[in-house]
Amino acid sequence: MNRLVAAALAFAALAPTLALADGHLPDLDGREIVIATENAYPPLQFVDPVTGDPVGWEYDAMEIIAARLNADITYETISWDAMIAAVAEGQFDMGMTGITIREETPEREAPPIDAPPGEPRAAPPLPAARETEAAPAN
Repeated sequence: MNRLVAAALAFAALAPTLALADGHLPDLDGREIVIATENAYPPLQFVDPVTGDPVGWEYDAMEIIAARLNADITYETISWDAMIAAVAEGQFDMGMTGITIREETPEREAPPIDAPPGEPRAAPPLPAARETEAAPAN
């Protein structure tokens, strides 16, 4: 992944919690960011069973981040098995599928990728309304 794009995305995601002296974020001037996703990890990203549209927290977050950075997002669906290697090889700018970096992941299964500072070490719980139902992952 391009380190500038990775840094900008990480910064935009963390910006609300940072005390910024001037309050400005980088302007990517409409640059396209291609994101690989599997759409199989509700509530982070999945296909809405009623509309057939991809939805979830990660889509919502990327919409806000893209607006703040003045970037255009393109999503490509790819299997989990191929995603990390494809991102590491530069086929995509970023992977979006609830990726968690864990200490117990063997090095041979985790190609080197750029993780933003403060990357969670375990999947954090996400609140949802009790009546919310997500399609089960296949």
